[in-house]
Amino acid sequence: KPKSLGDLLCYEQNTDIIRAMNARAKSYYDKRNFHEAEYWFRRVLGAKQRTAETPAEILITFLDIINMAQYAGNIMQARERHQNIHEMIIQNFQPTNPLVLKSFEIKGVNMELSGAHEEGEIVWREAVQIALATSGTRHEDTLRALCRLADAIISQGKHTEAEKLLRTALQLYHQVPGIREFVGMQIMGEMGNLLARKGERVESLMWKRRLAAQAKSRFGEENPYTLEYSLHLAQSL
Repeated sequence: KPKSLGDLLCYEQNTDIIRAMNARAKSYYDKRNFHEAEYWFRRVLGAKQRTAETPAEILITFLDIINMAQYAGNIMQARERHQNIHEMIIQNFQPTNPLVLKSFEIKGVNMELSGAHEEGEIVWREAVQIALATSGTRHEDTLRALCRLADAIISQGKHTEAEKLLRTALQLYHQVPGIREFVGMQIMGEMGNLLARKGERVESLMWKRRLAAQAKSRFGEENPYTLEYSLHLAQSL
């Protein structure tokens, strides 16, 4: 903790710098530029270590770095780096600590990216239970975990259960104020893809149109998410 006015001013300045770098890292993530996002998260990590942040704060950024690495294609390397730290987090932090859910989410994403859908389902079911116990039903952490679980079971052909999960998540998204728009977009995307698999073309197109329009409004026309969702819509017409 700062011991003098000078230390306090320096600490506040460093905190502002960390906040700005973290925002830049997340902006690159939104643009799906994972290499650049990882670079900025590494800078955040170095700054946090110099500022003597708490171990939990440092671990959060370390997890962000691992997540960017696996999205950038370094899946096995990210898994190896995450395995030990995941066990350490489980052993040393209460399930209600945000680190625990974040670590499970990163493990679940790794399973998805490597095509291990059955293992991913196990991880996401646990993540859902953690989110429910920590934040309850009406929270974006829970909705995000439900969406990811649905994705894992869709890949295994469990369409009926997945549809129930996604419709519940969509209903809650529209009912609960303050949930980030991007979480709703993820749910709409999964719903559109699921209904297309089931041959329910009309409703599938409805969700894909909403998603493409929302992405354009949220990110702009040239953003990779907007281009991807618009392409999916065009291919479905």
